[in-house]
Amino acid sequence: MFIKATSIPPSLNAQIKIHKPNNPIRPVVNNRNAPSYKIAKFLVNKLHEHLNLKYQYNVKDSISLANDLTKLKIDENHRMINLTSRTYTSTSR
Repeated sequence: MFIKATSIPPSLNAQIKIHKPNNPIRPVVNNRNAPSYKIAKFLVNKLHEHLNLKYQYNVKDSISLANDLTKLKIDENHRMINLTSRTYTSTSR
């Protein structure tokens, strides 16, 4: 259900910022075929059901996130986990 049968590692591409001095590179990661893509999508949908987040794909700052999380109703059967990602941008092919 949450694991893709044809999973492949995320691909890393680079976008050169030609409008900035020294032309820095922005890494772009395509996670759509990654093994964790379906579970991440499921978890995002579940969080959006319970949190009224202003931003659809990101959190404004850690203080806003903490304030939103304190409003959750959590009982002893719930568990909180942290899935940290350092992905800057996701693209689809």
